[in-house]
Amino acid sequence: MACQDNATVGVDDLPDELLVLVFSKLADGATLLDVLPLVCKRWCRLACDPASWAGVRIVVGDLEGHEARVLLHAPAAKTLEFGLTYSISDHFRMRALRSALRRSRVAVHGTISIPEETSVFLQEKYWGDPGISIANFLARQKDLRELRLFLWHIDEDRILLVIATLRRLHKLDLVTVQDLQYEDQLAEGLPELRELWLRSSPRPPRHYWYYQRSPTVGLLADLVRGARALRVLHTDVPHGWDLEACLELHGLQRLTLFSRSGTYYTHDQLDQLEHQLDQLVSEFASQMPDVDLQVLVVGLDRSGLA
Repeated sequence: MACQDNATVGVDDLPDELLVLVFSKLADGATLLDVLPLVCKRWCRLACDPASWAGVRIVVGDLEGHEARVLLHAPAAKTLEFGLTYSISDHFRMRALRSALRRSRVAVHGTISIPEETSVFLQEKYWGDPGISIANFLARQKDLRELRLFLWHIDEDRILLVIATLRRLHKLDLVTVQDLQYEDQLAEGLPELRELWLRSSPRPPRHYWYYQRSPTVGLLADLVRGARALRVLHTDVPHGWDLEACLELHGLQRLTLFSRSGTYYTHDQLDQLEHQLDQLVSEFASQMPDVDLQVLVVGLDRSGLA
């Protein structure tokens, strides 16, 4: 910016576009919400611009007082991460969070992360209609690029239907319970998906005895067939339709398969598992010679066997 007659140029001389660009580098939503608006009317107006919130990272931990309020009032954010624990006993703060999720109009354009403990908390029947807050909140995130979600066994049908509407997702990291009921909610796939993590939880969820369902079948197949740009896949060892769909993939660059051995496997059972995995690796290697393939076996330890 040219200066004439040695005039001093201050921050007030910057155009709105440059101030918004500066504000967009802030990661703290509380600063945009509570501090900048107090400077002057102009800053108050610009701090409300969604573009000023483009770099904000909202982290909801064990419910500090301001987190739900930032979530409620933020017009936009780059990332939204949850990190609640089972130790939370403050029902008032939990209800405030659910209320913020229900009423918030924040548009997250980067990543939303909802791990297991948060997902269980937010979908518990104790807190009201199961799954409504998560499902309705995700339904408003049309520009979301990355979703990390533990999908519990309450209202999973509605949440899967919502995920199917997130057509701009580039990365999906989905952990499901072992008895997830899948009914073709993602049959059309996610066309812009480039990286997929799909695994079942290694341990049963709480109240597992109450649910008697068949294993998930077809979810992986629908996702990989509908993802024309898929380049990275991390998943449990596939079977049946899911295996056929994986073998049909074109353009895949990296593939990681997870397998779990039982805690009380005998030597013979481990030998059989290793033989099956060797056959699977050979099949993938013949069909996809250019793919970086890795197989990880969780719990494969012979040292404790008799």
